[in-house]
Amino acid sequence: MEQMRTAARRLGIRIKDDLKNSQALRNAHALALQTASWLSPNPVTAQCRAVTAFQRSESPQLWKWMGAARENREGAEANTAPPPSPSTARYRGYLTQQSQLTRSIILKAPGEHGERGVLMVQFEYNWYRLLHGIGDLDALAKQYDILWGTSWSATDYLLLKAILAKTTGEMYVLPSHTSEAAKLQAFHPRIQCPPVLSASDWVNPKFFAPKPHAERSTDILMVANWAPFKRHFELFSALREMPADLRVTLIGQTEAQYTAEHIRQMMRLYRVPQQVTVLESLPIDEVTRHQCDSKVALILSRREGSCVAAVEALFAGAALGMRRGAHVGSVQYINEETGALISGTQTAADLMALLERSATLRPHEWAARNISCHVSLGKLNTFLRERAVARNLPWTMDLAPFHWRPYPTYSEPADLNRLQLVYDDLHRRFPEVFSHDLGTTSRR
Repeated sequence: MEQMRTAARRLGIRIKDDLKNSQALRNAHALALQTASWLSPNPVTAQCRAVTAFQRSESPQLWKWMGAARENREGAEANTAPPPSPSTARYRGYLTQQSQLTRSIILKAPGEHGERGVLMVQFEYNWYRLLHGIGDLDALAKQYDILWGTSWSATDYLLLKAILAKTTGEMYVLPSHTSEAAKLQAFHPRIQCPPVLSASDWVNPKFFAPKPHAERSTDILMVANWAPFKRHFELFSALREMPADLRVTLIGQTEAQYTAEHIRQMMRLYRVPQQVTVLESLPIDEVTRHQCDSKVALILSRREGSCVAAVEALFAGAALGMRRGAHVGSVQYINEETGALISGTQTAADLMALLERSATLRPHEWAARNISCHVSLGKLNTFLRERAVARNLPWTMDLAPFHWRPYPTYSEPADLNRLQLVYDDLHRRFPEVFSHDLGTTSRR
């Protein structure tokens, strides 16, 4: 009887995960919302449903059709105020805790003759802080090109709509998945997406000293918070079919109500035969040390944002395994030099195969050539320079080099000193939004 209950609980976890990540169900939900928007007599409710339907839609054909339908209806209701985001209550919680921006950085000071500065604002809760705290957002957006960095894919399109309603120029959104760039730009003609991902494309190789493969003490490492979307259960299920002497380490942190104890309970539910090391809330340097000491790094999420941990693993020289078909930005960096895609039907076999050939891969070298913060900075500079030229605006200075660890940070301390006067000016004008020490305290 106990075995039946255990099997039923495991099956329930998997079924819930499959339903949550079903593309067909997401599209069906989107169609239902679109239909409800047409039937709604309230213009605000109709807009909310239509935009949410667009956000939920998965196939390009569907969101293109929904976009056209939404534009036709909104054209007849141009004076309707943008609807509130369903996430507003969560954003207000961040605002209540702290009204000033975090995870944001000034990359360029405004110059003469209308040359714009560049301000990067990472993650949607900070978008809300800026939207809520700046009375004339358009005036700020005419002084600074604001880079709106997403945390998830799909991002919050109702929040995007609210920002678009408060501004008049081009809006630069850093997507968390390459495929979402086309969707974002189809949402509104003023949205432009630079050819870099939010967060994950800004890892600095200087922090990583990969160990020789033969000296690495961990076979499989998973760096992921303890929330269900990270899908630790699939690893635990696979480990039951793998050698008991494998050295496995989990590094994570509490997310909402999910704690390390939930993970330990799940390991007991799956009767994992290995002695798994569970580490929580480690300093970033300690995380890096473990990454550089691991043969294989594993990310099993089926949907999230760009996933910085995946790119960090590449720079650490670990072979990277990610779920086949995952809607995660960093999955595009899996190739014959860096790792392998893990099948949901033979996870254990795929993991063992990756572990066996991990010594032959060159993830660090590939990442340094293709996706370091230095490479990404060149792409972003080129994009913004070309957009400035297209708008007949001057561009005489490039962006200050920066990296993500584990928030945007200047690569050279001299740039913070050089730009401190700009932070001081924004703090003087908008003290409730910009702290005077934002350049050194943007950690949360």
